[in-house]
Amino acid sequence: MEDSISTLEQMGFSKRESRVYLTCLGLGSAPASAIADRAGMKRTTVTEVLRRLAMRGVSECFMKKRTRFYSVLSPRLLYEKFAGTLVSLEQQLPILASVVRSDVYHPHVSFFEGRQNLKRLYLDVLTAESEIRCIYNPEKLQQYFTRKWIEEQFIEKRIHRKIPIRGITPDSSLARLLMQDQMRGLRKNRIIQSKEMQLENQIFIYANKVSIMSFEGEFGLLIESRELANTMRVLFDLCWNSTLLEEK
Repeated sequence: MEDSISTLEQMGFSKRESRVYLTCLGLGSAPASAIADRAGMKRTTVTEVLRRLAMRGVSECFMKKRTRFYSVLSPRLLYEKFAGTLVSLEQQLPILASVVRSDVYHPHVSFFEGRQNLKRLYLDVLTAESEIRCIYNPEKLQQYFTRKWIEEQFIEKRIHRKIPIRGITPDSSLARLLMQDQMRGLRKNRIIQSKEMQLENQIFIYANKVSIMSFEGEFGLLIESRELANTMRVLFDLCWNSTLLEEK
């Protein structure tokens, strides 16, 4: 339930809207009083939440024996509704971008906490249109997200979009295994020679962004700054061309 609420909140639902939506899914169609009892909320609160959901096209009501019954969109229809919105937004991107003043730019920092939000931060890298630079620990990465999720949600989509990536990793059997499949994955890896230099966090450098993730602390930062991203690219390239070992 908590994961579902978190997902709905990422889609713009409030916590109360998420709870009412999920409760309605479990009940099918029901009067506000039944929904309130199941959700553990006041009837007046539920009625107001349902009104807001109706304004967004997510819920509807009908009369049955002089009683108002409420229902919500199925998960599939909800997905299609939001997918359609994203398509419309994508079509408007050139127009929206033309409105932005090119002479005004302010760095922006976003904070992410928890596994679901870290997944969002990780997948933001797929917005890159050119090479991605990455400093990471493959063992910690797979332990946190699982290899299956990384391959299906990140690697396959990155390859499909033909986005190359260069990575710096500490030496390990997994790091060397990844070296063997570099061409197919549009990936180049170099391994740190020193056993004393261990990398605990994940850093992505792409577009005008730098993302930093701590898997142990379960938090991350996304910094949007052309100046910082360019500086990090220079530092990455200095490391890439100096004390690193590229396996043949």
